[in-house]
Amino acid sequence: MNCFRTKLDKISNWLMLLPLILGGAWFFVLEKTMLNPTYFMYTKLDDLIPFVPAFVIPYVIWYGYVAGAAIFLFFRSKDAFRRIAIFLSAGMCFACLVYTVLPNGQFLRPYVLGSDWCSQLIAQLYRSDTPFNSAPSIHVIYSMGATYAIMRHNRNASKRRKAILAVLTWSLTVLICLSTVFVKQHSVIDMFTGIAVGLALYALIYRRRPAKAKQKQESAAAV
Repeated sequence: MNCFRTKLDKISNWLMLLPLILGGAWFFVLEKTMLNPTYFMYTKLDDLIPFVPAFVIPYVIWYGYVAGAAIFLFFRSKDAFRRIAIFLSAGMCFACLVYTVLPNGQFLRPYVLGSDWCSQLIAQLYRSDTPFNSAPSIHVIYSMGATYAIMRHNRNASKRRKAILAVLTWSLTVLICLSTVFVKQHSVIDMFTGIAVGLALYALIYRRRPAKAKQKQESAAAV
């Protein structure tokens, strides 16, 4: 019976990947077809933020961070994986809905003339990723989702372990969010709208308590 439940859990985990795949396909189609944005993301604050090639490092680390968190939780925690899957799927689908209804982009990219490897990596990034479909930033949404999931998985760990994880994961998340504007791949509007979406999804997915758990807590408080 336990073996059957384990197999069923694995199957259900695989099914949770379907919305992620569909959301990714939606974004891919938009990237190939939505090349004339109606709305351009720009504020005067963008002009005050310098172009810093070194920030491409946390920007690129994002790919491994999000994928690594999802793969690890897929095998280690059904609850944590399902929450991150819902978070990422909802974040991607909401972002793509905004891109479809309000086609947006930015023209903040500088000419990359440096010969150092960070500058060359940014040049490659610019060639492979369009400056369109930018607000809200998926980089920001997904990095927040990965961090929430990791912290959720370790909620019963020791205080020392949780403190270390909190510092490491949130430091990386902040660096990733900042990297989006320092490599001029996003406007600050994109970053802050991504943060707003991430906070909203956190409230919906992580702050809500199951009805039974809530009833037990209320009963215990009454006693």
